[in-house]
Amino acid sequence: MALIIGNGAYAHVKALPNPPSDARAVAKSLRNIGFTVSEGVDLDRAAMQKMTRDFLREAARAQVVVVYYAGQGVPVDGRNYLIPIDVELKPGARMTDTMIDIDTIMAGLDDQVRTNILIFDASRNNPMAQQVASVGTSRAIEAASHLAALTSLGAGATLGAGTLIAFATAPGQVALDGEGANSPFSAALSRHIGTPGLEVQQMLTRVRAEVVSTTKSKQVPWSNSSLLGEVYLAEKPGACLLRRGEASYLTFSVVPAKAGTRNHRTWFGEIRSCRLRVTTSPRVRVPAFAGTTTRVLR
Repeated sequence: MALIIGNGAYAHVKALPNPPSDARAVAKSLRNIGFTVSEGVDLDRAAMQKMTRDFLREAARAQVVVVYYAGQGVPVDGRNYLIPIDVELKPGARMTDTMIDIDTIMAGLDDQVRTNILIFDASRNNPMAQQVASVGTSRAIEAASHLAALTSLGAGATLGAGTLIAFATAPGQVALDGEGANSPFSAALSRHIGTPGLEVQQMLTRVRAEVVSTTKSKQVPWSNSSLLGEVYLAEKPGACLLRRGEASYLTFSVVPAKAGTRNHRTWFGEIRSCRLRVTTSPRVRVPAFAGTTTRVLR
């Protein structure tokens, strides 16, 4: 599953032209490799909260989750916040009440079994500095123009094993919005994220190299990882996991019930990729053919 948000049409801070198209490009790439995508563009705070809350509830059943955000983001008192399009500071108001806390999202995703990939193209110039000065708030919004390093998780989270967090640029640097329809980071990400058989950290290495080349070393993407193994978002076509000779047949105890769903399409696609015979029985015998291997779906 994936949650994709791109905010650009800000009403009270600097608008950004590319995040909506960035989000659409990444969402399309993920759908093309079979992800179920929740996609939102130019969301106010209420819409961001609802979409995030609904996604976290659905993600409880997922084994791999991708969260991608493009738009404005700022650090406040050492915590990172994503900025809805209706953000506005008013005298006497608490600044963080108008934003979305990344730690809250991470705490909601935290699971010792699930793999979480979080990607943020949000290290633009600090959009709140002028408003902070105008309202005279005593709550410190950091002068840095980038998202702070994610050094801690939200309340109730575990140690975060099985999580990878990727940023569009290195700590202390600004991510470029780009001159085309997409930012340099999101353009590279949408090209590489769907590459079959490419492990996720290798994928991000390719993204990093492309961004460094495109920006002439002005921007270097960054990532932190506590992944416990290799993660593939898009498997190589025809890849099979059971080696020949291990069994004369396999029994599938779970068969997707609803035709046309992602799991149904993936299941039968993988069966066909291994040239296997599928019976109409709820439990499917899969013969092992000489020279082939058989994929087992759990």
